[in-house]
Amino acid sequence: MNSDNVMQTQAYRLGTSNTDAIVDALQTLGRDQWHSRKAIAAQLGKVRLNPYDKAALSLLVEAGRIEVRQTPTRKPTTSRLEYRAAPEGTA
Repeated sequence: MNSDNVMQTQAYRLGTSNTDAIVDALQTLGRDQWHSRKAIAAQLGKVRLNPYDKAALSLLVEAGRIEVRQTPTRKPTTSRLEYRAAPEGTA
């Protein structure tokens, strides 16, 4: 698969209702606040995100539509990912 096909496939996936729902959920939760996967899932009406949702998060980060950061947890060897909608004008 050449790079043009990969770009078209990613653009198609980014236009799905799943990715749009995730961006909408993050904007509803608060554009300037960071949110866990659990909070995003709850906003989407789910108990947890499925593998397709997690893949959509990765695509959205790569496309610049959302941002991700890694934060430590109470356990010294673990961390969690938090997401927020990209600031206006950057996506």
